[in-house]
Amino acid sequence: PRLTAERFRPDPRGGAGERLYLTGDTGRLCADGRLRFGGRRDGQVKLRGFRVELGEIEAVIVSHPDVLAAAVAVRGLPPGEDGVVVWVMMAGAPDPGDIRRYLAQRLPRHMVPARIVTLDRMPTTAHGKIDRAALPMPELVADHDQVGGPADDPETAVRRLFADTLMLAEVTADDDFFHLGGDSMRFVRLVSRVNDALGVRLPLRQAMQQASPRGLAELAAGTPDVSGEVASVPSA
Repeated sequence: PRLTAERFRPDPRGGAGERLYLTGDTGRLCADGRLRFGGRRDGQVKLRGFRVELGEIEAVIVSHPDVLAAAVAVRGLPPGEDGVVVWVMMAGAPDPGDIRRYLAQRLPRHMVPARIVTLDRMPTTAHGKIDRAALPMPELVADHDQVGGPADDPETAVRRLFADTLMLAEVTADDDFFHLGGDSMRFVRLVSRVNDALGVRLPLRQAMQQASPRGLAELAAGTPDVSGEVASVPSA
């Protein structure tokens, strides 16, 4: 009854007994009659088809022994990339990879952050609360020409591509892409970049079963080199 009373309120413009359902969304009615969506009041968002409470993610992050403060939001990602961004202030040397592994062990895959931004200090309001509007956007542009270059051995090249795709400082040879919070769409992009860097065509199904830098490098070693192939053009 209490939850029903909280969500279903009398409609001030309706007839007797008519009610409105409070969805938790905010917005405003424009002068031209359009309704402009303003976001969720309760921090609930939809990620990859799931309803997610951002506060749940934040609570798990701050349970990490080295995290002093954290904020979670859905913004700052490139078009087509779905996920949350996390800002953390840590007691020791920041290691986004460690945070990602910690979260991957405690959260469903769809709730693992797409980006982790480490800060020396968290911006705050005059009242001492985290100023979410002042949080810096994550760095989304990487120098791809310097990642996985020909001077690298295959495993090192794949490790660099892993880290770059997941926006991590580094990964180990046995880190699993999906355990680090990667999703299938980003894995497809990773495999495409590995193919370009190593001159191979990795079978996607097999690649997903060997989703570590070492696994992909070993798979590439047994895959024919296609770097010199020229696409055939059908004759008229």
